[in-house]
Amino acid sequence: MKIKLSYIVFFCFFITNILFASEHSVPLYKFSDNYKDKPSLQRGSEIFMRNCLGCHSLKYLMYKGLAEGIGIINDKNEVDELYLKNNWFFSDDININDRILSPISKQDSLNWFGVLPPDLSLVSRYRGNDWIYTYLKSFYEDNNKIWGVNNLIFPDVAMPHVLNSIQGNQILNKKNNSYVLELSKEGSLNSKEYDIVVSDIVNFLSYVGEPTKEKRESIGVYVLLFLFLFTILSYFLKKEIWKDIK
Repeated sequence: MKIKLSYIVFFCFFITNILFASEHSVPLYKFSDNYKDKPSLQRGSEIFMRNCLGCHSLKYLMYKGLAEGIGIINDKNEVDELYLKNNWFFSDDININDRILSPISKQDSLNWFGVLPPDLSLVSRYRGNDWIYTYLKSFYEDNNKIWGVNNLIFPDVAMPHVLNSIQGNQILNKKNNSYVLELSKEGSLNSKEYDIVVSDIVNFLSYVGEPTKEKRESIGVYVLLFLFLFTILSYFLKKEIWKDIK
């Protein structure tokens, strides 16, 4: 029995959309990055280096280039190495020109988590800022998991909630046919303060995913202006060439 190609294409399209819809069945919070907010990027970098770099790398960036990009500069207009040593470096062996790699070994990762923690250089590009922001706010208590937590938009996630001490504990309840997260134990920060921390992390990861975004957008303005002027010039040039042709 022959199956028409159009049916196969339709079936694949239908299944893909179902899977995509199920992955995003939990509403995502909205987040807008702001690369001009250098203090936010710097705070986000500190939080990442202290809490995330132990497992997750940013292998496509080097310390020096990242520091320059987010404005960690001293009075001599050079990268502030003292700042990096106090806030970024977890070992004296790290050099400013090194790539940003996690110190954890593959074998330790597999032993502790069962999987290799992903590199987060491009996480904002393939997950999206809204997803990351929602993910960091969606951990909840689950005693059936080895780390005692689960995540609403990433079920059975292998990582612990590294920001638990500042956010506090959340529990998952079902209300009106939907799941809601409620704070059961307060952390060291209130909800607004924790939101700022999460915003700084996501802003930082968004920058890491596309450090040239500001430059690209500024160039885009000039490109559009050029095309606009070129269109006007082309119009009058056409009129001049075709004016004697009937």
